Amino acid sequence: MLKEYYYEDEVLGRVLIVRSQKAKHTNLRITADSEVVLTIPYGQSEEESISFMRSKYDWILSRREKNRSSVVKGFDESTDFSTLTFRVKIEKGLHSSFKFALSDGILVVKYPFSSDVKSEDSQEIIRIGIEKAMRMEAQRILPHRLQTLAEKFGFSFSGVAVRSSKTRWGSCSSKRSINLSYFLLTLPPHLIDYVLLHELCHTKEMNHGLRFWNLMDEVTNSKSKEYRQEIKQYGTSF
Repeated sequence: MLKEYYYEDEVLGRVLIVRSQKAKHTNLRITADSEVVLTIPYGQSEEESISFMRSKYDWILSRREKNRSSVVKGFDESTDFSTLTFRVKIEKGLHSSFKFALSDGILVVKYPFSSDVKSEDSQEIIRIGIEKAMRMEAQRILPHRLQTLAEKFGFSFSGVAVRSSKTRWGSCSSKRSINLSYFLLTLPPHLIDYVLLHELCHTKEMNHGLRFWNLMDEVTNSKSKEYRQEIKQYGTSF
């Protein structure tokens, strides 16, 4: 006997939960179209199985990345990639090493004349360089924006740090310390604010209960559900 229903996960979005009398253990799989399917034996709690699923976030997101095309197929002179504060421009240079320069909203990446820009090594160097620029810009932009929103809506937090997390856009500890992923810079401005407000709301409501979502509606002009669905279209790959 099977019982199927959907669970809404903050990180993964909609997860199909299958209750099975035949299953002896919790099973997790990713379908070809990137749907997460969590099979739970009868008699085992949903809470325990969801906790298991969350411990596998990195694996799930990695499998999803393999299932879908990357936003950027490969870095070269035709690359069209932008973040909140800069766009990437790739050029062949006369240097013997890679050069990165961020100025006036443009991150200029110059690769050596003798290098194959499409090689695996070149692609990795370019990706790392872009991420370094994103981290620098996120550290410059996000804490200030978080403070602005906190003051506007009457929140307080004990600290903020910018991280390289690929599994969560942000998090808030029980001590009201907030972590933000620098990949937030790949989101539209209104979704960046949504994430920041989400973490600020956790400084008052640590769970995702009714009071939390009521608070989110207050600070997003009743658009929290809309933004929650929209952000699922974005990922940390580029």
